[in-house]
Amino acid sequence: MSTAESASQPALNKFFLIFLAALPVALLVIVALTQARKSPPGDTQAVAPERPQPLPILSEVMDFQMTERSGKSVGLKDLKGKIWLASFVFTRCKGPCPLIAQRMAQLQERLQTQRALQLVTFTMDPEHDTPEVLSRFAEQYNADPERWWFLSGSKEGVSVYDLSRMSFKLAADHTPDNEIVHSDRVALVDRLGRVRALIRTGEDGAIEEIVGAVSLLVHEQP
Repeated sequence: MSTAESASQPALNKFFLIFLAALPVALLVIVALTQARKSPPGDTQAVAPERPQPLPILSEVMDFQMTERSGKSVGLKDLKGKIWLASFVFTRCKGPCPLIAQRMAQLQERLQTQRALQLVTFTMDPEHDTPEVLSRFAEQYNADPERWWFLSGSKEGVSVYDLSRMSFKLAADHTPDNEIVHSDRVALVDRLGRVRALIRTGEDGAIEEIVGAVSLLVHEQP
C-alpha cells in the first residue's frame, strides 16, 4: 500500500463513522417533513374533547300530593318522566322570594324550547297561600299555567317542610317569632325524581349555571 493510501484510510473511517451517526437523525427529519406535507396548512393533531361529567345524584324526592293554583291535585307521579326545577317561596315574603320568582320567570323564558321541562314553585305558607292567592302571585311573573306550577300543601300527608328538608336537603323552619326560614336555591330534578343540582339564585351566573345543568340532563339517557 502506498503512503498516500495509508494516510487517507483514517480520514475515510472517520467520515464513515460520522455518516452512521448522522443517519438516524436524517431519517427522522425526512419522516417529519413527509408527515408535514400530508397535513393541510395549519392543521394540528385532533384531540378528542373531554366529555362533561354527569351531574351527581344528591337525593330522591319523596312522594307527595299538593294542590296546584288551578285547583287540580299534583303529585310526584305527575312529574315522573319530566325534568323539573323546584323553588320555595311564599307570597308575603319580604326576603329572597321576589328574586327567586324572578329567576324562575327568566328560566321560563330561556328554556321555553325545552318542552319536557316543568317549573314547580312550592309555597312555604300554605295556610295563607291558597290557590287564589298563588294565582295572583303567578300572574305577576307571567307564569305559563301549563309549564309553571304553583303548589300549596295541607296539614295532611307530606308537608312542604318535610319535602324541603328530607327530599331536597334544604333549610325549612320557623324562627321563635314565627318567621318562615327557607332556602333560596333552585333544585334540578331528573326524569326519575332524583335531585341532581342545587343552585343559589342570588349568585352571579345562576341562570347560566342552571341552563347548563338542564342541558346536561336533557342529553342524559334516563
